[in-house]
Amino acid sequence: MLAAAPDGDTVLATTQQGLLRSTDAGASWGPVDGAPLLQVVAWADAATSVGVDPAGTVGAAPTPPDVAPDRRPRRCPHAVAAAPVDGAIRVAVVTDAGLAESADSGETFTTLLAS
Repeated sequence: MLAAAPDGDTVLATTQQGLLRSTDAGASWGPVDGAPLLQVVAWADAATSVGVDPAGTVGAAPTPPDVAPDRRPRRCPHAVAAAPVDGAIRVAVVTDAGLAESADSGETFTTLLAS
């Protein structure tokens, strides 16, 4: 999974070896020290990325993404989207269980569509 920041220069990649970051539009890559294994990742804005680990735990962090997930919407993730709304990060996650949304930066989730 690849996610490009709004500036187009910073790119995150989820890999089996861990989260990678490029700050030169993908010309070179390096590991993000301390980041957990993430399955999907997205940028909420130019400074904040959101990642979901294989168990469905969500974390949001300022760049560089020193993500420490501690929230769980439901099961194995397939996609994530994030955007700043009213001083918080709104997060939507598609998982094996359906579609879940958080309006409070991932603190709590509401199931919008169960599979």
